[in-house]
Amino acid sequence: MNADKVQKFAKQIIYEMYRHYDYIIEDFSFIKENYIPWGLSKKFKDGSKTIICFTYQDNEISDESVKNNISFKFNCRMEDIITVIIGKNKNINAFGSNFVILDLINREIKISDIKMETIANQISSIVSNNTRMPNNKQNAFLTYVIIGINIIMFIISAVLSKNFIDIDTRVLINLGAKYNLAIEQGQWFRLITCMFLHGGILHISANMYSLYAIGPFVEQLYGKYRYIIIYFVSGIISSLFSFWFSDYVSIGASGAIFGLLGVVFVLAIKKRKTFGKSFLINILSVVIMNLIMGINLSGIDNFAHLGGLISGIILGIFLEV
Repeated sequence: MNADKVQKFAKQIIYEMYRHYDYIIEDFSFIKENYIPWGLSKKFKDGSKTIICFTYQDNEISDESVKNNISFKFNCRMEDIITVIIGKNKNINAFGSNFVILDLINREIKISDIKMETIANQISSIVSNNTRMPNNKQNAFLTYVIIGINIIMFIISAVLSKNFIDIDTRVLINLGAKYNLAIEQGQWFRLITCMFLHGGILHISANMYSLYAIGPFVEQLYGKYRYIIIYFVSGIISSLFSFWFSDYVSIGASGAIFGLLGVVFVLAIKKRKTFGKSFLINILSVVIMNLIMGINLSGIDNFAHLGGLISGIILGIFLEV
């Protein structure tokens, strides 16, 4: 199993340990060796802690220095740190005590001593129940459907425009762009149809990449029904903001995507002890960067972005994971 697959597998285990066994997800990116950049921690009522770090199958290094760094970082004792080795490690003696080995080839879980049995059982219950293993990209059916509809509509508009780089505005209006005069005459469906139209190959590429990056995460956490509510409510509110505050023809999925960002931003605040400050800062930086780009670049409907973001934040406040 290569490093990417090991990291993905570890991420699934970490998420399920957080979800079902009340662990906190921690940032382990400060470790530069063959360790997974995420781990787990748990504090007990008696004041003791458990810190779990994950490493690759072919790691040959001693983990003493690593555990010293972890002990300093999390203010814990060396014996509170557990190393989970994914794969059949060639040099288990390098890990001393307190380790669990997930032998993926022989489908076995081995422990260094009886104290590791509880952790091993928790991991075993997760690994043995594949239906509970979160795989954001595989469990993102609605996200892929939305992306597919956007691509189909883009191909249709490009063919009608005879141009993939810059779609004819008249074609976009005929296909359902947000066009205030038409909406005022009762064509309210445009508040939805405009969400599936794009002005060129760069426009749709940027939006679909953004949706692919964040959509599966929101769909996994909130479930398909709430995900579709978040997406369409945010998209419609963004269209309304554009209708109320802008006379220009408007198109694109970015308003709905900003709604997803708003929901994740609120989630990052609510779960900041679980996801960590870095996750919150990353989401906030993405939001700010996109808003700044919208202000400084022409042809971007900032009112739609703002409407989507506000609706996502409001939905995030009331929706619980």
